[in-house]
Amino acid sequence: MSELPGVGEPIVRAFIMRRERLSRDNEFAGFRVLANPGCQGARRIDDFLDKNHIPHRLVDSTTEECQSLCRRLGIENDDLPALISGDGSIARNPSIFEIARITGLLRQLSSETDEELFCDLAIVGAGPAGLAAAVNAASEGLCTVVLESFAPGGQAGSSSLIENFFGFPTGISGGDLTFRAQLQAYRFGAKFSTPSRALSLAFTEGEHSSAIRIDGSRSVLRSKCVIIATGAQYNKIDAEDLERFEGLGVFYAATPMEAQTCRKAMVFVAGGGNSAGQAAMFLSETAAKVYLVIRGGDLTKSMSSYLSTRVEAQPNIEILRFTEIRRMFGESRLERIEIENTQSGERQMHEAAAVFSMIGARPCTDWLPPEISTDEKGFIRTGAAIADCPAWQNAGRSPYPFETSRPGIFAAGDVRSGSVKRCSAAVGEGSMAIENVHQMLGTYS
Repeated sequence: MSELPGVGEPIVRAFIMRRERLSRDNEFAGFRVLANPGCQGARRIDDFLDKNHIPHRLVDSTTEECQSLCRRLGIENDDLPALISGDGSIARNPSIFEIARITGLLRQLSSETDEELFCDLAIVGAGPAGLAAAVNAASEGLCTVVLESFAPGGQAGSSSLIENFFGFPTGISGGDLTFRAQLQAYRFGAKFSTPSRALSLAFTEGEHSSAIRIDGSRSVLRSKCVIIATGAQYNKIDAEDLERFEGLGVFYAATPMEAQTCRKAMVFVAGGGNSAGQAAMFLSETAAKVYLVIRGGDLTKSMSSYLSTRVEAQPNIEILRFTEIRRMFGESRLERIEIENTQSGERQMHEAAAVFSMIGARPCTDWLPPEISTDEKGFIRTGAAIADCPAWQNAGRSPYPFETSRPGIFAAGDVRSGSVKRCSAAVGEGSMAIENVHQMLGTYS
């Protein structure tokens, strides 16, 4: 793979301005998603386009606008959800891969005939750690490829407001922060492909010793170094019938899109960490009442002091301590939930327009080979913690701070064992890992 060209600053600025203008344009006639009310497939499409900052509109099939479009374009109810492009082309029941291709997100890393692709650095995951690594690597001239399975931003990208990030005294939404970081990396020449889920990581001899197989691609990405920045996913609430309401009242992110369903309603946020606190504060601006459900009794054990103080002082937020959600009820969408006080055993029914699950996370490491050592919870061990691993016995040097049990493979951000689960910390780790990458690449010179 040849060196990736950068993108000029005027082009990046023009792109940001165009996106902001389109998002404010009520008559926007670009991408439209026609969908039946309550369709989970349409919800996933809407979520995918929204998190990838693709301007679009979701059009309800019961409206005259949608029915008129369907009659004119010959779209049947069985064709929904359907994606209509600005040029009038139609994709019926499209997959996420097809939507990514149509919108330009799924970019070919090379020609379809290439069996192997080559780069200096492959970054798996485009959360804060992966994006920071991409910015630093690309700006320093490394041929950099970033693979993202759904949308850049990770958990941070779903945060409605990050208030303790350096340089933003009034806070910034996670989506805006990570989108700007992606554009910055893109400007320096980093190459992104979304959705591109890494299926496996294997090792061979030679300079490009790491081989990554990508879902939906016949090619193998070979790189000199790899940074694993796949982060972690929120655990699901252990509540009966939860799966039936995912996307229909059960959410794993609190953004303006989800908040629309919570206006003047009763909503529940499950979790006691910063993400849960940020979600509760954001939702309290529009919801009638927000219940913060925590398993323990002390909010300050897992939430930053500045945030827990604000949550406890917010009039329409009530903290339900020693509480868990047990069952969910509703017809076409979530309507009620049953909660239990784990100390008394008492159960209560509550009206609920939405439940936001933010109850801890598990690392996204299932795709990794056994050569990559993890701790008892599945997080990747790095630095001095893996110095006794077999690959380092005859390596002639100690592992670098962010290096894993396999030389040349690094981990940064929430996926790394012992990391501080904060956005700013992940950015710092992604940036510092690039210094370790340079040290490793120096051994090839």
